[in-house]
Amino acid sequence: SSFILPSPGFFETERQNLGETVLSVGESSAAQCYARKGCPTGLRAKLWLLALGISPGLELVQHFEQLKSAVILNELLVDSLIYKDVKLTASNDDYYFVFEDYLYQVLLCFSRDVSIGEYLCNTSGVNQVTSLQTGWLRSHIPNGEDRSEVGTAKYSANAAPLCLLYNEPPTLYSVFREMYIKFFFRLHCVSSHPSGIVMLCLLFESLVQVHQPQLFLHLHDVGAPPLRIAFKWLVRAFSGYLATDQVLLLWDRMLGFGSTQILAVLAAAVFILRAENLMESSNLLTAEAVVADLSTIKVVPLLQLLLFAPDTP
Repeated sequence: SSFILPSPGFFETERQNLGETVLSVGESSAAQCYARKGCPTGLRAKLWLLALGISPGLELVQHFEQLKSAVILNELLVDSLIYKDVKLTASNDDYYFVFEDYLYQVLLCFSRDVSIGEYLCNTSGVNQVTSLQTGWLRSHIPNGEDRSEVGTAKYSANAAPLCLLYNEPPTLYSVFREMYIKFFFRLHCVSSHPSGIVMLCLLFESLVQVHQPQLFLHLHDVGAPPLRIAFKWLVRAFSGYLATDQVLLLWDRMLGFGSTQILAVLAAAVFILRAENLMESSNLLTAEAVVADLSTIKVVPLLQLLLFAPDTP
């Protein structure tokens, strides 16, 4: 008997139907498992809400309104940093400039949410606190030469892609808050947590060294250590470097697996993909130029490139 290939839209339709089934069941764990293979564009917003355990309603609106009132009543020094951050991230971006007002609302309210500091103090294991407003901000940001990338933590870069999913500020804020607590906080805090920035740096360097040992040594010899180039990708979870749809596909997997380690895997895969050109680099500037533009990168095949590759070249 002859084998009949399925129609081009067969797998997409099956995936869509499965996603709708997951939503109808309403189990957070099922949504997380589903997200590991990516979410359809039309279902992503609802699936992320389910996976994060967020139920849109009056309670979210009331909490957001309370934070907005706090913003109006009290002006903080950190507000000027937020304005600068949003201007640098959104104002000149082709995708995000229309969401500038949303980002101001979300990040200014974020700076007044003292429950974030209380939650992180109880669960993160970090015992040193930098307080800008009764403990809301705990930014143990790694020291680095590129202060523009690390010094202000780039909260707007983490929030901006979410604006494409949610058009109601209370829901947008709630999703950003949960994503920050679960994932982004780890990228801005020095700790020994497996999803923390220190362990991601270690994982990234280990992967590059295992899969491209000659490249790893070459870049160190010419004064362009791979981590010095990739660190900014990790801190911002690739937001602002990949195309927006690819960022969301990457964050699908981060949410699905409950870990930021997928960021280190992708960063290493970029070096494997560009290895031939990187081997020709003679200094840090030429090496950075090779991987400066990631806008054409496709996340899923690149992750497969590393995950299914042999241990050595």
